[in-house]
Amino acid sequence: MIIKKHNLGEKCIDTLSTFEIIFFMHYNITVTEIHFIFKELRTFILPIALALYILLNSIKILKEHERIAIFRFGTFIKVAGPGLVWVISPIDKGIRINLNEIIPGWQGYSPFELEEKVKEYVLSNNVKL
Repeated sequence: MIIKKHNLGEKCIDTLSTFEIIFFMHYNITVTEIHFIFKELRTFILPIALALYILLNSIKILKEHERIAIFRFGTFIKVAGPGLVWVISPIDKGIRINLNEIIPGWQGYSPFELEEKVKEYVLSNNVKL
């Protein structure tokens, strides 16, 4: 039986798992090469993970009786909702407003009147950001 010598880098064979030993021997890869590959992957994975986190935190789902007041850098922009609303997390701040608590009988207002009432409430009551 011929025993093939493998370069496992700095790691001792005793500290490697069975999977790692099989993987290294099969592909003839050293531990330093594996560290290099993971180092390269980190340069791509971190920005993608950060972008995914911002994207998922930016999507808001509002119920029928909810609206969201969107402030961009502290300045009121618009009232949005109900449904799926996009609030860009680092730039925008969204304040959820429950219409049942603020405007009794809100179902009787037209969409334009309702938006004006919510806007008036947000601007006159100094809603905390």
